[in-house]
Amino acid sequence: MEINNPYWNNPEHPNYNRWLNGRLNAKYRAEFVSAIIQNNTGLGNKTVLDIGSGLGGTVYNLDHSGNTVISLDIALDKLKKQDKADNISLMCADGRKLPIMDSSIDIVILQDVIEHVPDVKYLISEVHRVLKNDGIVYISSPNKLSVINIFADPHWGLPFVSLMNRNMIKSIVLKHFRKSEHNRDEFAALLSLTEIIILFDAFSSVSLQSKFAVSELFKGNRGIIWTTSHLRWLKFIKFMRFDRLYIKWFDDKPGFMNKYIIPNFYIITKK
Repeated sequence: MEINNPYWNNPEHPNYNRWLNGRLNAKYRAEFVSAIIQNNTGLGNKTVLDIGSGLGGTVYNLDHSGNTVISLDIALDKLKKQDKADNISLMCADGRKLPIMDSSIDIVILQDVIEHVPDVKYLISEVHRVLKNDGIVYISSPNKLSVINIFADPHWGLPFVSLMNRNMIKSIVLKHFRKSEHNRDEFAALLSLTEIIILFDAFSSVSLQSKFAVSELFKGNRGIIWTTSHLRWLKFIKFMRFDRLYIKWFDDKPGFMNKYIIPNFYIITKK
């Protein structure tokens, strides 16, 4: 994986507006992550590890409450742009080889990370190793099989790419549509709900947080989605006045709505 990725800060990149929206709404994203963690284990005097922290939007807006936070990213240029705080330490490392002691972390945040990591099973194994017993992992990741993402992949903006594996994306999408990024290793290849559950099979539980996420989304929470295709979907649903139906239809069971409709997964796993 590359240490420095200048493409992420290029205004001419097709994903620039998506990344910019994420940064502009960092405060709301952090509040949403904090709320889900609070609902499941609480925040306060915890050791929190944010893997793939990027520019630090989540960790610096997290409900700190006396927490000790490790902001970890493989991209040194991103870490250098993060603000400084007494309770936050910066760590430049590969999540698949964490320089962290066994059973030392209470909460791990994997926000839009797992779909980017080649050999992601090694990342999950490392997360399991460093997590304390009864520790939790917050995961967000786009849904490979969502009909919304099939029509327009949230990272590539192209139809059917969400269904492709890493080799297909490398040989087709990067080769023909993103030639300047052909040598990237950490590009996104989406996962299905079933694949995510299998990845976390060593954990004691995998709990969807869809009902809460959908409810917050239709309340106007700006920290949940920021991709163009997802925002268009939201606008359409509101225009058709389907929001109450969506809130009613979605639950936290691995059924049809969570497998094939919801564009983003929000999940809590416990060790």
